[in-house]
Amino acid sequence: EILEPEYATSGEVGLRGSLADQRLSWDLSGFYLDFRNLVVPASVNGQPGLDNIGAMHLRGAELEADFAITPEFKLLGRYAYHDTRFGDTVRLFGSATRQLLGNRHELSPQHLSALGLDWTPVEGLDLSVTGSYVGDRWLNARNTARVGSYATWDAGIGYTTGPWTFRFDGSNLSNRRDPISESELGDASYYLNPERTYWGHVSYRFR
Repeated sequence: EILEPEYATSGEVGLRGSLADQRLSWDLSGFYLDFRNLVVPASVNGQPGLDNIGAMHLRGAELEADFAITPEFKLLGRYAYHDTRFGDTVRLFGSATRQLLGNRHELSPQHLSALGLDWTPVEGLDLSVTGSYVGDRWLNARNTARVGSYATWDAGIGYTTGPWTFRFDGSNLSNRRDPISESELGDASYYLNPERTYWGHVSYRFR
């Protein structure tokens, strides 16, 4: 069966500015997004597949702020509030149907935040550390199984000399393997947060 196309309407409004002789810059925005015929993973005749559901409504706000303690040393902050809920939506669970109106979308956290420090001189050693927070989520669309919040840490170190830059970075240093998205492979199957990862690179800037 060919799925129905997704439709969406959205809007956004925001403000941005700077304070303290432009050492503090900030950006605040609010938005909405209304989906119809949203495509989601589903069991189709006992096999993994995709299906259209009814409606989805997203409302939220985001705040970003950067503070330059010195020209090379910056404090970075991020916060987002996302309220993602089903509209008039009926889904089949086993042999019974369920109205999901007003339920939060599965694995959609309401609160997200990050705080970081960046030391980035033009040349020499540079460092970065970022901590991220993801709030609690529901594992299922019926909102009967909740999973708690978690935090991850990223860090990097680099060195620039002339046209050469050498970097080494690590992500998810706390190695949290929490569920982050639903899998299309079957009910109660989830993709996990990628495990602790390291990578390095060398670059040369042609003048």
